[in-house]
Amino acid sequence: MSINNTQTRFAGSPYVNQMAPGMYVGYETGQRAKNVSENEENFMRKVTEKVTRYAAGSKETEYAEKAFASVGSKAPEEVKRAWMDAAKETGVNGLGIGSDGMITHISQMMTQRLKRSLTGSGDTNDILGNSVSSAIRAAKEALHDLEYPRSPDHNNSIEVQRQRMKERAFYQAFLKNLGDTTQTAGKDSAGGVMKCVRAGDQEVLLCSDALMSYASPQTGESVNIYRSENYTKENPVYLLKGLDAAGNPFEMEVNAGEIDPNHCSYNELMVLNVETGHTSPSDYMHAVMARDKAGAGSYFDKMNYLAYAREIMNEKKMTGSWDSYLSCGKWIESLLKYCSRKGGAVL
Repeated sequence: MSINNTQTRFAGSPYVNQMAPGMYVGYETGQRAKNVSENEENFMRKVTEKVTRYAAGSKETEYAEKAFASVGSKAPEEVKRAWMDAAKETGVNGLGIGSDGMITHISQMMTQRLKRSLTGSGDTNDILGNSVSSAIRAAKEALHDLEYPRSPDHNNSIEVQRQRMKERAFYQAFLKNLGDTTQTAGKDSAGGVMKCVRAGDQEVLLCSDALMSYASPQTGESVNIYRSENYTKENPVYLLKGLDAAGNPFEMEVNAGEIDPNHCSYNELMVLNVETGHTSPSDYMHAVMARDKAGAGSYFDKMNYLAYAREIMNEKKMTGSWDSYLSCGKWIESLLKYCSRKGGAVL
């Protein structure tokens, strides 16, 4: 581009004839080079971000593949699909292998492999068997062992408890995916009810069609949460049903809008979790930790759960566990916001 052409282009400017010849050329060229450089930097940054995300996703897929190969050497393709989909949905792979390739905790599938290795009772890579039904049995056994550990969860570190929650979410997703594969797998004639026998002769009732289900190995209580037929946002009534400590079935209704988390039962706290959308493993763990901190016995005992949750927050602050501190704080804030709007809680 010539100087004359450049000056003609800027002829409307009163400064054209006052500037040294070639000034526009230098400015324009430099600015263009700067823009090109910035565009290249932005492009490379986006490429790097995409490559990093792809690499992370590839690693997670690779670990999920390795985990499946460790337990499903004879399993059919539909079982592998269910496993890989569950890994994608939950972000964990069922064998306790973290995103860095390190073992996060001793998973139930890993325990089953170890048992076979020690007793010589079978192929350690064949935990899931050669059919959908055998894979369902293995997953239910792992889920049962998680629900009823030989040592109480409070004997484990918070991080191990968190990983166990993720593992539980994986098995639940795996079972759901296997159920989708077989249309009827994982459900019995009781309409989606799964029964697990605890260490003793008492059964606990865990329903796969519930919004949330949980059971206590200490008391034998089991609870399943549903929305009632009359549920509306203005009248958020939930139906709770399960087995009490004596093994007797029960049903009760709870209105989420009337719950005060400063004085409520664990069941009511879980209803609040469901109503406010706090159904992730980490949100569930906040409630579990508050209950453990409170030393609550029955799920029906009334406690000041928020006070204990705040104590846990302070412990996280003292230890510098800022992610857990912030997460717990947001959970408490969300519950209080909902309850204050409904007129249930006093800050």
